[in-house]
Amino acid sequence: MGRFPLQEPVMRRVNLAGFTLLALGLATGLVVVSCQDQRSVTEAPRAPRADAIAGSATAVISPSGDTYLNINAVNAAGEPTLNLYTWPDNKIANAVVMKFDLASIPAGSTISSATLNLNLVESDGMTEPTYTVSAHKIVSKNPDLSRATGYTYDGVNSWTPNACCYGNIPLAQADISAPVDTKDIDKTPGFKQWDVTSIVQGWFSSPSTNFGLLLNSDPAKLRDRYRSFSSTEDPVASTHPYLTVVYTPPPAQPPAGQGSLVFPPAGDTYLNINATNSGAEPTLNVYTWPDAKIANAIVMKFDLASIPAGSTISSATLNLNLVESDGMAEPTYTVTAHRIVNKNPDLARATGYTYDGVNSWTPNTCCANNIPLAQADISAPVDTKAVDKTPGFKQWNVTSIVQGWVNDPSRNFGLLLNSDPSKLRDRYRSFSSNEDPVASHRPYLTVVTGPPGTAPPPPEARLGQWSSVIPAPIVQLHVHLLRDGRVLSWGRNGDPQVWDPSTGTFTAVPSPSWLFCAGHDFLPDGRLLVAGGHITDGLGLPNTNLFDPSTGSWQTGPPMAYGRWYPTNTTLPNGDVLTVAGTDQNGAVVTIPEIWNGTSWRQLTTASLSLEYYPRDFVAPDGRVFDAGEEQPSRWLDVTGTGRWTDGPSRNEPGWRSYGSAVMYEPGKILYAGGGEDPPTNTAEVIDLNDASPAWRYTGSMAYARRHMNATILPTGDVLVTGGTSAPGFNNFAGAVHVAELWNPTTGTWTTLASNQVNRLYHSTSLLLPDGRVLHTGSGDGASAPRELSYELYSPPYLFQGARPGITGATPATVAYGQTLVVETPDAASIAKVTFIRTGSVTHAFDQAGRLVPLAFSPVSGGVSVTLPGSHTTAPPGPYVLFLVNGNGVPSIGRIMVLR
Repeated sequence: MGRFPLQEPVMRRVNLAGFTLLALGLATGLVVVSCQDQRSVTEAPRAPRADAIAGSATAVISPSGDTYLNINAVNAAGEPTLNLYTWPDNKIANAVVMKFDLASIPAGSTISSATLNLNLVESDGMTEPTYTVSAHKIVSKNPDLSRATGYTYDGVNSWTPNACCYGNIPLAQADISAPVDTKDIDKTPGFKQWDVTSIVQGWFSSPSTNFGLLLNSDPAKLRDRYRSFSSTEDPVASTHPYLTVVYTPPPAQPPAGQGSLVFPPAGDTYLNINATNSGAEPTLNVYTWPDAKIANAIVMKFDLASIPAGSTISSATLNLNLVESDGMAEPTYTVTAHRIVNKNPDLARATGYTYDGVNSWTPNTCCANNIPLAQADISAPVDTKAVDKTPGFKQWNVTSIVQGWVNDPSRNFGLLLNSDPSKLRDRYRSFSSNEDPVASHRPYLTVVTGPPGTAPPPPEARLGQWSSVIPAPIVQLHVHLLRDGRVLSWGRNGDPQVWDPSTGTFTAVPSPSWLFCAGHDFLPDGRLLVAGGHITDGLGLPNTNLFDPSTGSWQTGPPMAYGRWYPTNTTLPNGDVLTVAGTDQNGAVVTIPEIWNGTSWRQLTTASLSLEYYPRDFVAPDGRVFDAGEEQPSRWLDVTGTGRWTDGPSRNEPGWRSYGSAVMYEPGKILYAGGGEDPPTNTAEVIDLNDASPAWRYTGSMAYARRHMNATILPTGDVLVTGGTSAPGFNNFAGAVHVAELWNPTTGTWTTLASNQVNRLYHSTSLLLPDGRVLHTGSGDGASAPRELSYELYSPPYLFQGARPGITGATPATVAYGQTLVVETPDAASIAKVTFIRTGSVTHAFDQAGRLVPLAFSPVSGGVSVTLPGSHTTAPPGPYVLFLVNGNGVPSIGRIMVLR
């Protein structure tokens, strides 16, 4: 994407080339049917999901082979396309054949769905809008796809004879099942899907019957009708076919009366005899080099905070997925499990030399050049396994280690898996790390707690819980929590809607002009100011629109001096609203900020600056506006007079954090996570604007790289991250991330949570609701992506961790700065914090309104006395939600009040 694209950015590949579709050897000579046309590719609308290990998982499987059969006696496995063709009239001339290896799905799993995904690149130029393609299971013959033709299934032996096709060429038509799915394929380029669940279930239950599947041409068409799809030989990997299989792994079977918990690593890496950290690599390696010396050691940590203190650990099993072995003759390689003692490693920095990037492991002579490799900082082995070369999960019994950690959490320094010091050089085993792009391959720890009769916490208390997918009338790509608790939203198409969370109903509220890609924030009285809007992609309206929740109606104000498309609104300490950036009615970048004073706009004529789309702007503690990005340099804007920009500190992450998400999680403190050009990043940075010389610094990295993500401040002060993609490109569904993550501002660490169902990438949104749940919606209405007319509701773990504190009395609708307010609650003694969160106004991976302010409080008779913010720079005027949070981290249902 360029810095200032003039249209909604779209991932597209164009190839102008002659393309031979079919060569027919006829008695009258050779007829070559060809065409020359434009090929454009869009991303897959239903894509690989990144799921948590617990519960259902999704395997994304590339073909082990693909080709198409035709009525020539030639094999087409090396071609970049898979072709379906009707010739002559009403006869099948091509058939696509594919095979998939299901070995990555754990034995005993239950398959709930399987979808075949093929990327359409070319269609005939005839008038018929669709072409019917049916999916079949191959039976009777087991084809060799590198040799199969329309005549033979292996280059030698014939398919079963039949009279389906020209010249009675068999084309496998007597060796397939009845159709399992039939789709009318239009001519829109992009991924198309077939439901092949029954085929894959059959293969999985009886692997000996996995002969592949076949997609058939349309025998109801006249000659020269066709569709062509990308094959695995297409030079662009993101266009290749793939199979998505949703399955539930077999559950662990703890003893009767006991409970099993599953923990992903809090961090993992492997030490080696180089002074480098390997925490970002997709594998964990154990290696022998030179002869009879350890060269690598795997180090892992697990957060067991969810196991109640004093629990008895009945069993604990470490599970690692073997992905590669050496090619030597020895069939096994011994790997031992140890508890780490003495040193508490920082896995993001540990090497074979140091445990934290600075301080050394205890010296010893174990390894090459006396590199310590933690060998003097581990216990005796607690389990020893001779690991063979069969790919798949391997287990170690680490019960004693985990029991020790539960008994004394302060000694939880992690565990170490050691290389085999009895082997000759270059013997090794490699396992999937927590950075493996396929979530179901990642390490995990299963812990069975006791004693019998005690139940573990429900998994929702660790992971949270997602609702089902609920229909919505529009793509909710702009969402706003109103002062009455309802949610206003709009998309590119359709009228804006007001959604009532208490009833689930939507009410249309038609707007005076097209609001798509406008900026927005709340006014001091709780109305929403919307600046700009949409003429066409890249061209913005100058319009001013205001929504009044009390009447459910729109008002218009004087227009801005410039149209704006992709601007950011920021409510200032005095209640004015700043609007910056965007492109105008002619597609030019708007360099002059404007300020709404309640009745009109004024320009900051001496603050001219070209900014990126939707700058991540915040009111700073000193009253200036801080521009955190997306560009690497950050800046300060003084809005007094005619305005002035000054340079601020640059972020550490190179390049832009394009479509990353930023929040002010405490006054003056900003988290900026994810984003990036190509590919996205999983890193995150923080800055404290209260410091004398503020500087960006890295905090913990997310488990998943993300672009088009949403960061949402929760009542506890933690930050929830949802959605996005980890894959390269602008809006690549091949890397859709479904796992939510939670950032703890105290520790700077991330925790993976439950997975939602729907791909939500570009134009997705997330919004905190007063009841503590999070609305997750949107995606589509641009970038040739599917329009997601639905929403999901996420209940964070705190809603499953005990009773919620109650607010029993009324609270005022409007409050003043510095006001002391008694909030009635029967749970005053348990309240540990009170938070004040500005109601959200979210679009394009950024909440333009959101910030959290902790409030001073003290228990009083019948409730808590809360002091509201005294500073307009700490809390600009407008609507906020007040939450009481108890010592278990469980929030009350919030109360909305307008601070003026």
